[in-house]
Amino acid sequence: MYKKILTGVFVVLIFFAITNNIEITHADESRKSGDWEYSILDDGTVMLEKYLGKATSINVPSEIEGKQVAVIGFNLFYDNAKIVKIVLPGTITSIEEYAFAYCTNLTNITLPDSVSYIAFGAFAGCSSLKSIEIPNGISTINDSTFYECKSLTNVIIPESVNRIISFAFGDCNKLNSVVIPKGVEKIDADAFDGCNNLTIYSSKDSCAYKYAKAEGISWFELKKNSVPSQVATFKQDSTYSTTSITMSWKKITGATGYEVYRATSNKGAYSKVNATTGTSYKNGKLTSGKTYYYKVRAYKTINGTKIYGKFSSVKAMGTKPQTPIIELRSGKNKVKVVWKKIAGVSGYEEYMSASKAGKYTKIKTSGSKNTAYLKTGLTSGKKYYFKMRSYRTVAGKKIYSSWSAIKSITVK
Repeated sequence: MYKKILTGVFVVLIFFAITNNIEITHADESRKSGDWEYSILDDGTVMLEKYLGKATSINVPSEIEGKQVAVIGFNLFYDNAKIVKIVLPGTITSIEEYAFAYCTNLTNITLPDSVSYIAFGAFAGCSSLKSIEIPNGISTINDSTFYECKSLTNVIIPESVNRIISFAFGDCNKLNSVVIPKGVEKIDADAFDGCNNLTIYSSKDSCAYKYAKAEGISWFELKKNSVPSQVATFKQDSTYSTTSITMSWKKITGATGYEVYRATSNKGAYSKVNATTGTSYKNGKLTSGKTYYYKVRAYKTINGTKIYGKFSSVKAMGTKPQTPIIELRSGKNKVKVVWKKIAGVSGYEEYMSASKAGKYTKIKTSGSKNTAYLKTGLTSGKKYYFKMRSYRTVAGKKIYSSWSAIKSITVK
């Protein structure tokens, strides 16, 4: 029944847009690439229009035909009961009407902070969706955006939001807590219609407080010290590994715990990888020679609800690259050092010594594409010793591999 109501309201909204001269971005004819039908918008970005695949876990592409994917189009995944998990890239700026509506088995979706607009009914009827991180760039939570998301229990409204429209969280009957910041200036009377177990958390000098009192909704006061401070000291520890990254941060006074988020690009989609009461975390099962991006936030548990501080600044961290394996080839007064290319490195450093246990001097720094170095000017009949290491540059700092095995050779 509600699907029909949504459709009727959408027609009214389109009529309103046309009669009020609201510009609708033009798209060209539909095209196809793999599992996607799409069109190219006037600004040269891509709008996805139809998903043709059958996967249960989907990573939406950031590019098609070398063009940035920016818009999740109208009805893109509508009524798709197969999908369980979706990750959106950091290129997405807009999610259009009904994009994920009635994906009844969708339990996990990652929305990047690049998203600045979520349209009417975008997640309506996602009855298995247990949590949602609303991007801190959204200014309005539109009509019926999360209508009948019957598994949602807790929602944090980001500081960027200034309005919550009718039925935004209508009939989310398991929703028991919503944290609403002071910056929200207007909440429509029926924004939380049917949320019968709801408690609103806000400051007393806020629109949310007035709304809760007017609508007879349970309210809990957030005082000045209720919100933990931003994590400011956040860094990668120097115990580098090929498969893990260890990080630490300074303790926040009064914090109950911390949540660590990770992405594979600076502006990509961040997913929570750890919750801890400590001030350090070791993230394992990673790929060698790769850069990852992390941010962390503190929270306080008040009246059974987590109240979050601001995220730390994003920190780039990296794993050690693989160790080179070298071969030596002797020529007249020269030695050629040869190795296999290692994925993910920024470069290589070659070292030489006149004795195995002696002092090794760096003789060359080679680029990531190099796989050999010729050392000339050596003494015929003399034995030389060589070793090398690879490195990856992360946030301006070199992360080195372990040393290769030492190899020796007598020069011809």
